Amino acid sequence: MKDALSLAFLSHVASPQAPTGAERSLALLAAGMWRRGHHVAVAAPGRWALESELNQAGVEVEQLPAPPCWLTYYEPRPWPVAALKWVGCVRPQTAGPRIARWLRSCKPDVVHVNCLPHVRGAAAARSAGRPAVWHLREILPPGRRRRWLVANLARDATRVVAVSEAVGRWLGEEGLAGRTQVVHSHAAAIVASESCRTQRG
Repeated sequence: MKDALSLAFLSHVASPQAPTGAERSLALLAAGMWRRGHHVAVAAPGRWALESELNQAGVEVEQLPAPPCWLTYYEPRPWPVAALKWVGCVRPQTAGPRIARWLRSCKPDVVHVNCLPHVRGAAAARSAGRPAVWHLREILPPGRRRRWLVANLARDATRVVAVSEAVGRWLGEEGLAGRTQVVHSHAAAIVASESCRTQRG
């Protein structure tokens, strides 16, 4: 394929049973892009129920442990719970450098980061010098958490894909409208990947 891209997909979770819709969306995107003739690599943070399905489609999955940053809840949490979540997000991790090394070995044209909690995956893409499409499904209320996550988006995301107008709206409120595109369903990464390739060209 003349215009084939090399794509790396980073899943924020790896459910051993009953994968979430976000995980299935990533698997569909990865398999679909492979069938279109693109080079595809996928990394998940553990044993994954969708790994065999992707293997059957011709896509290999690398296990790279990476704790997600669970600051994406909408309702308030008791302060001890919120404090523990903050500690889990800001403490040093080996996950980022590990993912960055994997990305350097894969040399993808574009990195697809699945869901807002995968803060370390997006940072690893930046560290590896690769453009990142950060695929968002979450809606957050104004406040400190949202500002902190927006700072990560502003630093690490080349493009942001919002799955709905509601998701795109709060990103626009935080000044990210210029790099955000609302794309429904699994066509999102295809559009954003092409956009990143245009920027690199």
